Amino acid sequence: MESHETFAAKVISKKRLVKSRAREKLLTEIRIHRSLHHRHVVKFERFFEDDKNVYLLLELCEAATLAAELSKRKRMSEAQAGSYIYQIVDALVYMHQQQLVIHRDLKLGNLFLQSVTEVKIGKIP
Repeated sequence: MESHETFAAKVISKKRLVKSRAREKLLTEIRIHRSLHHRHVVKFERFFEDDKNVYLLLELCEAATLAAELSKRKRMSEAQAGSYIYQIVDALVYMHQQQLVIHRDLKLGNLFLQSVTEVKIGKIP
């Protein structure tokens, strides 16, 4: 709050973390996401918790998800699609090479638009 920066927050109820597998999965997500530093991956800022929830603070992508944008526009140019694909592949290559991360949930709803021309991968497994 002192920095006056704005972040996106992923809120996970502690009720969903009762099983040890769910806790392990969350800790793995935090460990992997905080180690990724690429211009086309949503930046992990920090996490904290209270009695009820765990909060992940992430870079706020000001525009919509690619799913929402495509739903609104109905189509995009080949050049725009090619630009997005290039950025996504660039981020995936980085994730595979640097962290041995294989993203198993790539879909339009997990691709966030920082601007009309820049896309970022979110929801790191």
